[in-house]
Amino acid sequence: MSTLKVNDIIEATAGGGTFALPRAWVNFNGVAPSSIRDSFNVASVTDLGVGRYRVNFSTSFANPSYAAVSTAGSDITDYPTQSNTQDHTSFNGATTTGNVPVFSVDQDDGEQDDADYMYVICCGDQ
Repeated sequence: MSTLKVNDIIEATAGGGTFALPRAWVNFNGVAPSSIRDSFNVASVTDLGVGRYRVNFSTSFANPSYAAVSTAGSDITDYPTQSNTQDHTSFNGATTTGNVPVFSVDQDDGEQDDADYMYVICCGDQ
């Protein structure tokens, strides 16, 4: 198997296909103390309190109009056996060039709550 290493990929012809790759992503433990499991272009995650985090980028985005998507999860392996403490949803707040706020909410009562797994993916220009 060969390895292809490049610094930039540019369209070969005008009007050709375009593509976008994530410019930042992170998988982190949302239960205090929060910690990064793995990431790309994420310098740190700041724990702002129960169910509230700030994902800080290593390299800032060119503008705050990038797309950020977050999701929350738990360590269950079989959905029917989950407990009510393992059903989270997440959303992100207003993006800035240097970070994005992320929130985890318990689906039963709508209250902010720490999630075992938090995932964030961001696409845009840097």
